[in-house]
Amino acid sequence: DLVDALGNRNAKRAAQLLQEKMNEGTDPFYLFSMFVRQFRLLIQVRELMEEGLKPPAISKVMKTHSFVVGKLAQQARGFSLAQLEQIYRHLLEIDVGVKTGRADMLTSLNLLVASLTVTA
Repeated sequence: DLVDALGNRNAKRAAQLLQEKMNEGTDPFYLFSMFVRQFRLLIQVRELMEEGLKPPAISKVMKTHSFVVGKLAQQARGFSLAQLEQIYRHLLEIDVGVKTGRADMLTSLNLLVASLTVTA
């Protein structure tokens, strides 16, 4: 639900779900890995859509269930490929920043959620 809220740019829902996950004790690094996965999939789907493929064909190419591809395609329409690539670079910056001690994962996730849903 959290990654879907991000993909749909639902700021309020994404922030609420992120806070719920933190209150439940979910590892922020796990959430980060889910964000990376979601945006990697969105990039793949968006690239294939720009090549003219429709969700059923994308599902076959990606070897991913058609229901999942349908949701991803809907979300990918809300982003340009350039925006998705920029977000993916931001995820890399977060990863490097946290691993080098220049950033805190929880703070970075909160800032990422805010930036994705407001200015992406």
